[in-house]
Amino acid sequence: MKTWERSRTRKPNEVAGLFTALEKEFGVDIPDAEQERITTVGQAIAYLKAEEAGSE
Repeated sequence: MKTWERSRTRKPNEVAGLFTALEKEFGVDIPDAEQERITTVGQAIAYLKAEEAGSE
């Protein structure tokens, strides 16, 4: 399983930009602690779905 690591493979500002884009697109706030735990696209999708379900 590929992950987006903050260390070697991705620059920190690229990962931060991804979270910023997700927050803007889906109208959610992803806390820093959650951002640290999310390491795959699947985890990001699961988080967004959970946020959507919680706001209904």
